[in-house]
Amino acid sequence: MLWWESRMNWITADVIILGGALVLLAAVLLWLSLHREADSAAYGARFSLARYQLMMRLLSEEDFEFLAAQPGYRKEIGERLRRDRRRILQMYMRALAVDFRALHAAARRMAAAAPERHADLVGVLIGCQLTFWRRMALVELRLLTSRDRFPRLDIAPLLQPIESIRLQLAAA
Repeated sequence: MLWWESRMNWITADVIILGGALVLLAAVLLWLSLHREADSAAYGARFSLARYQLMMRLLSEEDFEFLAAQPGYRKEIGERLRRDRRRILQMYMRALAVDFRALHAAARRMAAAAPERHADLVGVLIGCQLTFWRRMALVELRLLTSRDRFPRLDIAPLLQPIESIRLQLAAA
């Protein structure tokens, strides 16, 4: 066997391996693109607003009134509790923003995967995004401007855009 014949066998083997790898890569990419819409709907189905219902309880003044009525109460105790609750509320707000971004991204992927089927979703997504971030900014502003007491906040309107996107994902 001549040296170029042995070299040709190695080149042929390399081409076959490379071709197989390209076919495998194409198959994986096709599978991912076909299942992306299903993954988006699955994320919407897994998401639950129930974990954010506790935010309402954090804003309640009832605990502070009860605490103030107890013997041995000092103002510093109430201030510390209020400060801790603000910090917890801010953590909830950050988690809510992360969940909103994830749901919004899943819905965008779904709309991009089948634009003719989800043409109306684009308008809903834009409206939900504007509404959510405006309401989020208002809640943050009200929390910053009222240091001594919790402002009267209704968190339900903040959750509506998220629920709207979740329902869109679940319906797909």
